Amino acid sequence: MICGAKEKLAPCSNAKRWFEWSEQSLLLFLNWITEVSKNGYWGSPTATWFATTPWAVNEICQQMAIDSLQDGDLLVEIGPGPGPMAQYILRNTRREIEYLAIELNPNYARHLERKIHDPRLRVVNEDAANIGEIVSELRKKARFVLSSMPFSRDEKTTQSILHQIRDQVLRPDGQLLVWNFTPASIEQVEAAFDAENCTRDRVRLNAPFLRTVLTIPSQKLIIPFPETRSDTPFKDVVNQ
Repeated sequence: MICGAKEKLAPCSNAKRWFEWSEQSLLLFLNWITEVSKNGYWGSPTATWFATTPWAVNEICQQMAIDSLQDGDLLVEIGPGPGPMAQYILRNTRREIEYLAIELNPNYARHLERKIHDPRLRVVNEDAANIGEIVSELRKKARFVLSSMPFSRDEKTTQSILHQIRDQVLRPDGQLLVWNFTPASIEQVEAAFDAENCTRDRVRLNAPFLRTVLTIPSQKLIIPFPETRSDTPFKDVVNQ
């Protein structure tokens, strides 16, 4: 389902971005409260807040060379949350890209639909464990896949998602960019893509311990899809 607005997002002031971040932070906090009440999850949301500040988003996106994007390129973000990365990228490229946001949390999915009015954005309220099938409906492969990790608390599921990205989702010159505060997530990416195909870095401003890894596909298995868009619609984005 494509957002109904016809105009691309326009660049905005830093003041507006920080205002949006404050709204996104409130949504992140409320979601954390829900996780605590339902699942007994007591992890601090502070790391997530740091990773979504405009400063951190700027640095992360600088590592993926947005200027290299071309018309028709597909970007896939896994777990975009309230959407700071999607907003930045869509505002800073005029290219006719496709931005596929795969978000499991229905509250975040509704927020993305409501706040990001750009015809290049698709939001799918599904589990990233099915990423290979979801992307195959587009009949094209991704130039970039973006995500903070872990994708799942289950290590086997995380590895399955990484293998689908490597073998089914990325095109031959595609890259996976992951950012996280834990070395374990970076090591999982390196295990799936081979360390020699990975470049580690850090986000040095307000989140000095935020780690990133940028990869290229290992080329072990590439499943070709014709580079044409499918007329098959996605399932409805937001659970009503």
